[in-house]
Amino acid sequence: MKTILVPVDFSKASENAMVFAAGLATKFDAKVILFNSFHSYHVNAYGSVETMDHDVELAARKSKCLLKNAWSKLPGTALVVTELVSSEHSMHDEMPVLIKKKKVDLVVMGTLGLGNKLEGLIFGTNTSWMIEKASCPVLAIPENAEHITIKHIVYASDYLPCDTDNLKTVSALAGHFNATVNLVHVSSNSDKHAEADGRDFMKEVNALPGLESAGITIVKGDNVEKALEKYLRSGEVDLLVMSAHQRSLMDKLFGKSVTRVMALYLTVPLMVFHHKRVKVA
Repeated sequence: MKTILVPVDFSKASENAMVFAAGLATKFDAKVILFNSFHSYHVNAYGSVETMDHDVELAARKSKCLLKNAWSKLPGTALVVTELVSSEHSMHDEMPVLIKKKKVDLVVMGTLGLGNKLEGLIFGTNTSWMIEKASCPVLAIPENAEHITIKHIVYASDYLPCDTDNLKTVSALAGHFNATVNLVHVSSNSDKHAEADGRDFMKEVNALPGLESAGITIVKGDNVEKALEKYLRSGEVDLLVMSAHQRSLMDKLFGKSVTRVMALYLTVPLMVFHHKRVKVA
């Protein structure tokens, strides 16, 4: 993890994301890129081309100044290598380009979710969009997450081959935080092979470096959302990790409305690995 990208809208949620990104950057000796989209409402659409270009340049300078000031006021940021990027283009247009151009390893975003005022709804939707579209892992930080301590990481698994690859990264992350890693699998009440499949899968997981002592909890329930919600409320979870694969728990849980479910469950940081979607037979 060498490059971390943080979109900033100067809300409390994005401030939490910046603080968390700074902590990660310190542990991984990584660079942090702060991105702000100031859009084109700063521009006088009726002026000359030169005037419009000048207005955009002034807006970009102001944006970078705000980014620099916001970053400098946060704890643990002074020694982190930082790059400031301001753009008049939307997050949807600019973020995928930045991820590819800057070889971003992780996007860290704050989100307010659906239960808040309009700007929270908008930024929450952006987080949901990024989770679905980003070509790298995305870490969503909820608005109420302050002084985050990662000691217990839970990976929601559907026994997919990609899970073992993701868990290698999760294990490295856990090592830096001296955290435990355990898995959870939600199966239907009619699934009689869940425990046996879980044992077979855990043989592969426990063979991975740093995951020798990882365990798995199988939660029964025909409603995946409710089953996982119950587990999160009863267990000690500091970071929930999922995979956005077509047939994974992520799809079963979120379906087409990612934002709606995020509003229900995002009480702890959520890290999502992105994978190319495949057709379901």
